[in-house]
Amino acid sequence: MKKIVLLVLAVFLIGCSSDSTSENEAEVKFTGTIQAIDDKMAIVSIEEGEILNSGNEASVDLSTADERTFQVGDRVRVTYDGVIRETHPLSINTLAVERIESARDFDLRKLDQYMLQGDYELIYNHTGPEFQEYISLESFSESADEIHEEVTGYTLVDDIDYDGGLILRWMSDGEDIGMGAFVSEDGIIEQLEVFDITSPRGTDLVHTENTYTLPMRGEWFVLWGGTNEIENYHYSLDIQRYAIDLVILDENNYAYDGDPEKNEDYYAFGEEVLAPLEGTVVIAKDGVPDNIPGVERNMEEALGNYVVIEHEHEEYSIISHFKENSIVVEEGDEVEAGEVLGQVGNSGNSGSPHIHYQVSDGKDFYESKSIRIEFEDGSDPTLGEWVTGF
Repeated sequence: MKKIVLLVLAVFLIGCSSDSTSENEAEVKFTGTIQAIDDKMAIVSIEEGEILNSGNEASVDLSTADERTFQVGDRVRVTYDGVIRETHPLSINTLAVERIESARDFDLRKLDQYMLQGDYELIYNHTGPEFQEYISLESFSESADEIHEEVTGYTLVDDIDYDGGLILRWMSDGEDIGMGAFVSEDGIIEQLEVFDITSPRGTDLVHTENTYTLPMRGEWFVLWGGTNEIENYHYSLDIQRYAIDLVILDENNYAYDGDPEKNEDYYAFGEEVLAPLEGTVVIAKDGVPDNIPGVERNMEEALGNYVVIEHEHEEYSIISHFKENSIVVEEGDEVEAGEVLGQVGNSGNSGSPHIHYQVSDGKDFYESKSIRIEFEDGSDPTLGEWVTGF
């Protein structure tokens, strides 16, 4: 599968400071793109200027400019006194900052057009420092060229407000390539992927013999779900093809209120997880620590804390990422539909608190295959939809 993953976080690494001065002129200039803003200071990715001999990022004082409305993605011309302190990012004495191209000219919903036009530098300039350390502009451009040799156009199929940012998903005109982006609140492309879309599977037509209810109370948001890779990243693997990820969002489509790195500030964290149908608990694993949201994942114990329930017709509900030490059932317990199993957590391969739910043809997640779920209410949970449980 051809795939590019661009993962961007605002990270500032402070290196050892060694004063290195350039004594050429009283005023020296360079151009670059703002990657992050903290109060009056900005991290600028350097594109042109002699300062590139010392590093590729500089800390710039925006208070020296007449313009007070800079934003991430703006291209700027920076004037400084020629003195460079070789920290990371480089530290300079800013004399003036001039905006030469506004980020407002960049339309995230036209990302597909920029890609097909070969405007790779424009896209690259709207990623952050960590991405640019991960992949160079040259490598990014070469990969994008290769992937899009036979793509003639895209259609935007999902445009979803999420956590102050956007989830954008495109399908190629040939319906064989998908592209997805997650954009943060400050306009940084934090994730960008281009992937193959497989032909519809014959298993799409086969539903569970039992009918189920989603394993929670109230209305939740479907973060991933559906029968293709655009709507459901699980789809490419038969062990989780019809899995559904569920979160709670507020009226502004935020999953949290407070600190995005605290599990307790997420609406879903600690909510009760319920048995989707009566059956027998055959696996109840607990004791896996919850991750710090957006910072860490436990790939070695991907399911984290999880419960597997055996139902009639050899169907098994697999529910994962429970909160550590919250599971209240044991192996061998008989449970009724709607009975409490534990609490929503952020354990295993999980970036933030959510419910992962699927039905499989065996109790071993890695040795069984996911089955498309027939729900009691007739729903078909798909990315971007609101769904209800008990």
